Amino acid sequence: MVSQEARLGDDVLRPFGDAPAGCLVFTDDGSFIDVLHRSDLPAFASGDRHDASDAERAAVAEGSFAVFGIYGVDDAGAFLDETLLHGTFPNWDGLSRDRSEITVDVDGDRLVERLDAGGGLHITMVMERVG
Repeated sequence: MVSQEARLGDDVLRPFGDAPAGCLVFTDDGSFIDVLHRSDLPAFASGDRHDASDAERAAVAEGSFAVFGIYGVDDAGAFLDETLLHGTFPNWDGLSRDRSEITVDVDGDRLVERLDAGGGLHITMVMERVG
């Protein structure tokens, strides 16, 4: 991930910090997985996620996001829609979106995704292919 920001009115939020990390994988059979997180998440003091403090768990919950689902493209390979099957924000499980809510533009190794998340929240994510 190169960048990610959320705009709500005049406010610009960067939920994954100034140096976000993550990956987005599309498979040929129409599946995808999206894993985003802050690159500066601190390690758990105990070294065991089951013994993490409430503050450590809250930092991970606020600083990371993952979903997987299925997507569709038209005959020319342009993005049509997606359905989120499951993720770390269960309110979106089963949510379907089409080009009226989400656009995906690819230029070479760069992908820009723009999402109208409702309620005036607009999210832009920029990813670059590695390797």
